[in-house]
Amino acid sequence: TEEVHAWAERFGLCAAGERLLDVKELPSYDDVNYHIRTAAGKDFVLKAHNGALPSGTLGRLRAQDNFIRRLRAQGLPAPDVVAAPDGRTVLPMSGAGAPKENQVAHVRILTY
Repeated sequence: TEEVHAWAERFGLCAAGERLLDVKELPSYDDVNYHIRTAAGKDFVLKAHNGALPSGTLGRLRAQDNFIRRLRAQGLPAPDVVAAPDGRTVLPMSGAGAPKENQVAHVRILTY
C-alpha cells in the first residue's frame, strides 16, 4: 500500500508522510482499484488502469472524465474526478525504474 499512499500524495489528497486511514483493494477485472480514506475522513477510489487495453488508454480515460463532468453538470449523481495539484486528472505510471507494463498504464482518482 506504500504505492497507494504515494499516489494519494501526488494527487494532493494527503501531505507528504501523512498516512491514509484506510486502504482496501476493490474487486476489478482489467484494472486495479483501491478504496482509500484520507485522514480528513474523505473517501476516494484510486484506479490504476491497464493501458495495454483500449479501455485504459489516455484518450479513453480523458473522454470518461469529460463524460463524468457532463453528468455532474446536469445534476446527475456521479463520482467527481479528482485533479492533481498541476490540474491533470490522469497521471502516467511510467517513469524511471517503472516496470515495462507500467509504461502505458495510468492512474486517476474519483470520489467515492
